Amino acid sequence: MFTINDLRRYCDEKRLNKIEKDFRNEEVYGYTYDDTDYPTITITGDVYDVKNEFLAEDIHIVIDYEKGIIKKGYCDCRYIRENRRVCDHLLLLVYAFLFDIENGNIQVGPNNRKTDYVLSQYLKDYLNTYEIEEKIPDKSGTITIKPEIQVSDYNTDYNGDYYVSASFLIGRANRKSYVIKNISEFQNALSLEKEYTLGKDFSVVLCMDSFDALSLPLASFLNSLPNGQDNYIGKGGYYDYYNNYSARNAGRELTLTGKYLDDFLKACEVTGVMVYDKERGRKSEELYQIIDGKPNIQTKIKQVKDGYEIECEDTQYIAGRKYIYTIDSSNKMIIRSKCSDSEKELLHMMRQYDDNLFVSNDDIKTFTSQIYPKLEKTTYLKKENYLPEKYVVAKPDFEFYFDMPQNGMITVEVFAIYGDLKFNALENNKKDINNRNNLEEKRIDKFLSQYFTSFDPQNSKWAILDDEDKIYTLLTEGIEEIKKLGKVFISDSLKKLTIRKMDKVTVGVSVQSDLLQLDLNTDSRTLEDLADILSKYSPKKKYYRLKNGSFITIEEGELDSINKLVEDLQLSSKDIKKGNVKIPKYRALYLENMDNDVNLEIKRDEFFDRLIQNISTVNESEYPVPDSIHATLREYQKNGYEWLCRLHENGFAGLLADEMGLGKTLQVITFIASLNDNKRKLVVCPASLVYNWAAEIEKFAPTLHYTIVSGQPEIRANAIMNSLEDAILITSYDSLKRDFAYYDGMQFSVQVIDEAQYIKNANTQASQSVKEIRSSFRIALTGTPIENRLSELWSIFDYLLPGFLYRYRYFKSYFELPIVKDNDLEQEERLRNMIAPFILRRYKKDVLKDLPEKLEEIYYAPLSGEQKELYDARVQRLKISLAQESKEDFNKNKIAILAELTHLRQICCSPSLVYNGYKGNSAKEDLCVDLIRSAVESGHKILLFSQFTSMLVELQERLNKEGVKYYYLHGGTDKKERVKLVEKFQNDDVPVFCISLKAGGTGLNLTAADIVIHYDPWWNTAVENQATDRTHRIGQDKVVTVYKLIMKDTLEERIIELQSSKADLAREMLSGEEMGKASFTKEQLLNILE
Repeated sequence: MFTINDLRRYCDEKRLNKIEKDFRNEEVYGYTYDDTDYPTITITGDVYDVKNEFLAEDIHIVIDYEKGIIKKGYCDCRYIRENRRVCDHLLLLVYAFLFDIENGNIQVGPNNRKTDYVLSQYLKDYLNTYEIEEKIPDKSGTITIKPEIQVSDYNTDYNGDYYVSASFLIGRANRKSYVIKNISEFQNALSLEKEYTLGKDFSVVLCMDSFDALSLPLASFLNSLPNGQDNYIGKGGYYDYYNNYSARNAGRELTLTGKYLDDFLKACEVTGVMVYDKERGRKSEELYQIIDGKPNIQTKIKQVKDGYEIECEDTQYIAGRKYIYTIDSSNKMIIRSKCSDSEKELLHMMRQYDDNLFVSNDDIKTFTSQIYPKLEKTTYLKKENYLPEKYVVAKPDFEFYFDMPQNGMITVEVFAIYGDLKFNALENNKKDINNRNNLEEKRIDKFLSQYFTSFDPQNSKWAILDDEDKIYTLLTEGIEEIKKLGKVFISDSLKKLTIRKMDKVTVGVSVQSDLLQLDLNTDSRTLEDLADILSKYSPKKKYYRLKNGSFITIEEGELDSINKLVEDLQLSSKDIKKGNVKIPKYRALYLENMDNDVNLEIKRDEFFDRLIQNISTVNESEYPVPDSIHATLREYQKNGYEWLCRLHENGFAGLLADEMGLGKTLQVITFIASLNDNKRKLVVCPASLVYNWAAEIEKFAPTLHYTIVSGQPEIRANAIMNSLEDAILITSYDSLKRDFAYYDGMQFSVQVIDEAQYIKNANTQASQSVKEIRSSFRIALTGTPIENRLSELWSIFDYLLPGFLYRYRYFKSYFELPIVKDNDLEQEERLRNMIAPFILRRYKKDVLKDLPEKLEEIYYAPLSGEQKELYDARVQRLKISLAQESKEDFNKNKIAILAELTHLRQICCSPSLVYNGYKGNSAKEDLCVDLIRSAVESGHKILLFSQFTSMLVELQERLNKEGVKYYYLHGGTDKKERVKLVEKFQNDDVPVFCISLKAGGTGLNLTAADIVIHYDPWWNTAVENQATDRTHRIGQDKVVTVYKLIMKDTLEERIIELQSSKADLAREMLSGEEMGKASFTKEQLLNILE
């Protein structure tokens, strides 16, 4: 272990003593250490070199604690740069670290990580310095606050206005009270619930609950003030009548004005307040009460030569923000009076003016109308030889003249009528001012300002210029209100500016061949006006202005139906102005579902009604299942077949989105068989399903002609060019885009895309290829129409019915973003209703009565490419070997023959099981992964069986690449682990359970799964059934679908055929059990290998 003594390896005794001294002088400012890689420890810290006045910051040193050596270090001092040896700063850092270890302050090692040194030192200092004691707030409700104010001439600002200085006494009820010496400290203690001390006998932890009911408003007021340490203004602050902040703190006193004065005296309403008069040098013995009333100010107006004089007593009053306050010492009251700003300005002016105010006879009428009412309200006014009624000017009548001198401009001129006299009420330099009621004229002026945007001083008129909102408000509301104030005159030019209600729009719908024709009409407006209105549509807009200047007023929601129709049908302004437009027939159901309202009427002709009837009602006799179909369709499959027939008959297209396992392929094959049109059809599907489609056609409709377009480019080209006129061409998405030139010029009566999610990205070449094929009727098949985004649904419909969901940019802004981002349920319902007629989706749970408890399907994978070459070569070698053997040799070598058959079966699974260097693909593996992907995307859980554990391992690698979670059970899994895996799969969201057939064929309960995949066939169907019964058993509440994956044109396909007809031979072909007793012959084996 590293000790301080080990430092002698790096310095002599004198240097070590210096390091120890430096440590005692606390030259190590702090350090941290990292022992994550123990015994290697990195120490980092700061060291101050007193002698050189140098701070070595963020230096670090690495030591091996077990070996007691320094490995490396860093410091930016000169010594280490010049000598390339460890410096004193680094040694001091190590010394501090080792000192703490030897004194038990820290421990190092793999499991001994401790608090960082700097923080641990802080904690020690805190514990030594601070006394920890919980302070409990006083909630007795017994503490009182008593306010005291001072008002005098000496306490005014430079404007001559009075301030109020407030101080406070605090104590407990019926005990000694103390002056609050520092209001900021009191505030701080109250807001933080800290201890507050005054004198020896008063110490309390304050909170709002400390105060009695009378004192609580004052405590709240003090607590609400800005903290004096931050926001109180200093003595240089100024005051005016409009401030909201003036509350100056001078330690024990608050200087209050404005809003704070109002709030303070409001808080004193219950307690009252003591008033201290500095001039008299004494404090009131009684509390002054706050009373609402007229200000205690005495004024007098008397007649003198040439006019009148106004006298005002020199009375103290204090101005708040909303109130003025006067003190009535004789009645011990502070009178609070609500005053407007203009009333406070009048009192302020009178107080500042030393002499009496004089009003001449010329101005007495104006004084009487403007000032006298304020004076009488705010003071006790005595009148000597002044009769106000003598000078009152009568209210005038008003006349308003509205005009529209130019487009977009409305003016008003106002005249005040006094008997025979008529004055422009808006002119700045008013004539004969003393004989006019200026107050009334100003009131009219102010009233008009709300309806107009600007004033024309040259012509003394209010005006609106190019502001449609103002013009509309004036015409619909303003003029009616102005009529209440006087006579209104409107010029002829303005009368032409009409306001009308919205007309009804009629839409006629008729069928024209394969299109719908819309004919638009309005009651009285032109279609050009309608187009103009709709181009400016906004749900909140109350009006629309036409090009001639007139307004159309719109009630809330009045245009919604019309606008919805125009937007959903993508009608342009040009279409509306034209009055008739042709649209695709697939909009018929949308128009049928449009409701008439007050402003929209849809008139449908008889041909349109007949079209809707054809779409909506189905007569089973219309679409009988063809006799050529070798299957009995379940009821829901018949419905699906009839749905396709109905869409085809009416010129639409459809997305069949049944849950996987419900037989979408059979429904489509039945539909194709019903056509008898002798025209080509095209089926596009994933490469793994090409041969499965062929097998399904052979199975269910053997009379249909089909052509597989697969293999090398020349083979595919030949298949396309030489296909029969009525053939069903079956190709993959990848092959279609590569062979697209060969399809040019071809017309297909039906185009089917299977696993339509392959075109979910509209920009891929595969997506664009299927959309460019010329076809009369289109079908899309998928169990997952939407996997992640609504854009996937758009892309499928762009194939089915181009333009039905509009261009993607519009679809995204109008549907996708509102639904996904804003959770717009209205738009979601709107989209759902639009696509509903063209989507058919059923779930197994919905058609349980039509289903057996277990569905079984065989999926075929094509043998092609390198996999086919390896398989064919192996078969050829076995054939040659068998041909050279005698019957006796054949019977002796059956075990070796069976091993070769196993290799062939493994090549069918994946050639890599036999050939280690194989890098190609396996068609069956691709098919299996595609099937799992579709099942997982649809929310299913899957059991995947194979008798080859090496195959399951290879499949797991593919699942990892796909991001699919799985569990794995094989023969080496112990019993406890088996139980855990089963319990997890039954209860979590892991979708796949990979199981070797022998390990998991019995003894497991896996009812969480509803899909079983047998990757390779087993000789005994009973063993397969036992494996399937892991999920198809008591407790299963879902329909179970079983998929068997078979390699086309191989030993596997022959064995499947033998399983039903010659079970014993199949068992012998696939099993080594009882091999010596096997009875199959060489001829039978060669026949199977054909």
